[in-house]
Amino acid sequence: EGDGVVGEFPVLRPGEKFSYNSRHILDTHRAIAEGSYLGVDEQGVRVVVRIPAFEMIVPEERGPKEMWA
Repeated sequence: EGDGVVGEFPVLRPGEKFSYNSRHILDTHRAIAEGSYLGVDEQGVRVVVRIPAFEMIVPEERGPKEMWA
Protein backbone atom coordinates (compact mmCIF):
# COMPACT_ATOMS: atom_id res chain seq x y z
CA GLU A 1 0.00 0.00 0.00
CA GLY A 2 0.97 3.57 -0.39
CA ASP A 3 1.32 6.27 -2.99
CA GLY A 4 2.87 5.42 -6.31
CA VAL A 5 4.34 2.18 -7.59
CA VAL A 6 7.81 1.58 -6.14
CA GLY A 7 8.16 5.34 -5.74
CA GLU A 8 6.99 6.20 -9.26
CA PHE A 9 3.73 7.70 -10.52
CA PRO A 10 3.40 6.38 -14.08
CA VAL A 11 0.96 7.98 -16.54
CA LEU A 12 -0.05 5.35 -19.08
CA ARG A 13 -1.55 6.13 -22.45
CA PRO A 14 -3.59 3.46 -24.30
CA GLY A 15 -1.29 0.61 -25.31
CA GLU A 16 1.55 1.67 -22.99
CA LYS A 17 2.99 -0.60 -20.32
CA PHE A 18 4.69 -0.14 -16.98
CA SER A 19 6.60 -2.92 -15.26
CA TYR A 20 8.62 -3.26 -12.10
CA ASN A 21 10.14 -5.93 -9.90
CA SER A 22 9.36 -6.62 -6.30
CA ARG A 23 9.79 -9.53 -3.96
CA HIS A 24 7.77 -11.20 -1.27
CA ILE A 25 9.21 -12.79 1.87
CA LEU A 26 7.67 -16.25 2.19
CA ASP A 27 7.67 -18.78 5.01
CA THR A 28 6.62 -21.59 2.68
CA HIS A 29 7.67 -22.83 -0.78
CA ARG A 30 4.35 -21.88 -2.40
CA ALA A 31 2.09 -18.87 -2.02
CA ILE A 32 -0.72 -17.11 -3.84
CA ALA A 33 -0.71 -13.34 -4.36
CA GLU A 34 -3.36 -11.02 -5.77
CA GLY A 35 -4.27 -7.40 -5.46
CA SER A 36 -5.25 -4.23 -7.24
CA TYR A 37 -3.99 -0.84 -8.34
CA LEU A 38 -5.97 2.31 -7.72
CA GLY A 39 -5.65 5.12 -10.20
CA VAL A 40 -7.27 8.20 -11.70
CA ASP A 41 -8.18 8.59 -15.37
CA GLU A 42 -7.81 11.78 -17.45
CA GLN A 43 -11.25 13.01 -16.34
CA GLY A 44 -10.34 12.57 -12.65
CA VAL A 45 -12.48 9.45 -12.21
CA ARG A 46 -11.02 6.82 -9.89
CA VAL A 47 -10.30 3.45 -11.49
CA VAL A 48 -9.46 0.06 -9.99
CA VAL A 49 -7.28 -2.40 -11.90
CA ARG A 50 -7.46 -5.91 -10.45
CA ILE A 51 -4.39 -8.14 -10.36
CA PRO A 52 -5.66 -11.71 -10.65
CA ALA A 53 -4.36 -14.35 -8.25
CA PHE A 54 -1.05 -15.89 -9.28
CA GLU A 55 1.13 -18.56 -7.71
CA MET A 56 4.66 -17.94 -6.47
CA ILE A 57 6.90 -21.00 -6.17
CA VAL A 58 10.33 -20.99 -4.49
CA PRO A 59 12.71 -23.61 -5.92
CA GLU A 60 13.19 -26.46 -3.43
CA GLU A 61 17.00 -26.16 -3.43
CA ARG A 62 16.91 -22.78 -1.66
CA GLY A 63 17.37 -22.75 2.09
CA PRO A 64 14.99 -21.14 4.62
CA LYS A 65 16.86 -17.81 4.59
CA GLU A 66 16.58 -17.61 0.82
CA MET A 67 12.81 -18.07 0.55
CA TRP A 68 11.66 -15.11 -1.47
CA ALA A 69 9.83 -14.95 -4.76
